[in-house]
Amino acid sequence: DTQLQYLIDFVYSSHSIGSSDAKKLIHILENTLSIYQRSTYKEIYKSFEGSRTDNKEVFYNVMVILEAIALKKKVEFTYMNYDIDGNLIPRREKPYLVSPYYLVNNAGKYYLISVISSYPTIFSFRVDFMKNVIQTDYKAVPMSNISTMKNFDYQSYLSSHIYMMGEKEILVKLELLDLSACTPVYDWFGKKASCYFKDDKIIAEIKTAEDNIIYWALQYSDKVKVISPESTIAKIKDKVQKLKASYEAV
Repeated sequence: DTQLQYLIDFVYSSHSIGSSDAKKLIHILENTLSIYQRSTYKEIYKSFEGSRTDNKEVFYNVMVILEAIALKKKVEFTYMNYDIDGNLIPRREKPYLVSPYYLVNNAGKYYLISVISSYPTIFSFRVDFMKNVIQTDYKAVPMSNISTMKNFDYQSYLSSHIYMMGEKEILVKLELLDLSACTPVYDWFGKKASCYFKDDKIIAEIKTAEDNIIYWALQYSDKVKVISPESTIAKIKDKVQKLKASYEAV
């Protein structure tokens, strides 16, 4: 069954599911396939290596967060970062207390879209970086009370926040240095982007959060050049100068 094979592929590709849990889930799913289907499916090669979470609490975290969202309750958790040895350690001593609104999956990772207190800044927390997640008795701040959450569209948010960072969406124009650059533009930004010819140049317009386009433009600096707004160009130049100085010191 093709749909079941796609589901197995999702488990393989999810960074939020640890290697041990992924193997257990795949074993359960594969047992529903016929012997022929299993033998055919084994011709598709996959890997358990790479960036997979070591956090054993992910499934529990997801269930707690979903229940808190349904009951409109705040959640509390310790947020983790990696140390120099690759171990997850608390980012800060004090736990985070947030109003949870959406749980989304982006590039195989779960994120909680939330706000802290009544501030309008939207925070996206990686669920596999959370420890000691609990649902509190505090009521979540209604979305209608948060200016940035009014008429919030999570699909639009994901399209414009490709790195799950940044806030306000802006319109950015880029010059594409060759036609092949249209592929990463549409591949990353989808309907948030458009490409066209103007004065013998290839132009792309993208609606996205500024932090996202800065890192993306640097990633594809051999294919694209930001031409507006000026404030974004200035920030890219600043990062390039710092990068240049860093490598000159080597």
